[in-house]
Amino acid sequence: MSPRCPQSPAHPCPGPGTGLLRSVAAVSLLCAAAGPAAALELALQAEHWRYDARETAPSGFVLNRDSGVLRGGTLALHTAVGAWRPGLALQALDGTLQYAGRTQIGLPLQTRTGLQWRRAALTLAPAAPLPLGPLALQPQLALAHLRLDRAIAATALSLPTTETLQATTLGLGMTATWTVGTLAWQLGLDGRRPLRQRLEVDTFGVLDPYALRPQSQWSTQWLGALAWTPQPGWTLRLGARREALNVGASPAVLVTSDGRPAAVSAYPGSRQRLRGWSLELLFTP
Repeated sequence: MSPRCPQSPAHPCPGPGTGLLRSVAAVSLLCAAAGPAAALELALQAEHWRYDARETAPSGFVLNRDSGVLRGGTLALHTAVGAWRPGLALQALDGTLQYAGRTQIGLPLQTRTGLQWRRAALTLAPAAPLPLGPLALQPQLALAHLRLDRAIAATALSLPTTETLQATTLGLGMTATWTVGTLAWQLGLDGRRPLRQRLEVDTFGVLDPYALRPQSQWSTQWLGALAWTPQPGWTLRLGARREALNVGASPAVLVTSDGRPAAVSAYPGSRQRLRGWSLELLFTP
């Protein structure tokens, strides 16, 4: 996600921000809303993702690419409030990626990118799944905030650069479950679109920090999983996932250096793809 300004980066990523802290505080509110008699479901998930991101010119030429592995996990909490099942999920992924791009004068550039992926989501679903023959359907609405901190390391030809993408999204998903005894097969799909998003760029003195407004585009995620419930209240789930995160191009803006006009920058847009697996433990305390 590099605008057309001097290529670079490699400073520690900024912290995950206050959005996740506010979401953690929402756990207490969720528990209070459920009441003392409501059953809480806690999910702990370990994740391993193969990540590939490309920025391309309108002609289709790849301007730069990040690829590598992200590891981390998700903590989720669900409860029942009347006919509804609200939830909160906090996801944290980290990795060091291989960066391939070009300098402003077209020379090949190879370096590393440190990526932090943080997502907090409030979800709402019917407490009782919808029956459809042997299947149980679970629709879900999600309001989420995604923050990506990308730190591109300096090289002999470039200085460090950090980019922070923040997007607030609204999504709708559906999961179908087929249960036979203690085993359940699941297939899910969800789509989401940003309500607002912002890309902040810091070139550490080459240019003054500035912000871009990428256009909103739809993103999707597929999930296939096998769940085993050896006894009520305990479930182990192994899943395979594929996510497509699409970020649109931004209008060009005038950027400054020491307060004086220096260049014009625009974000070309990016296609970020994640595929991997997850191992999840769900239990009712």
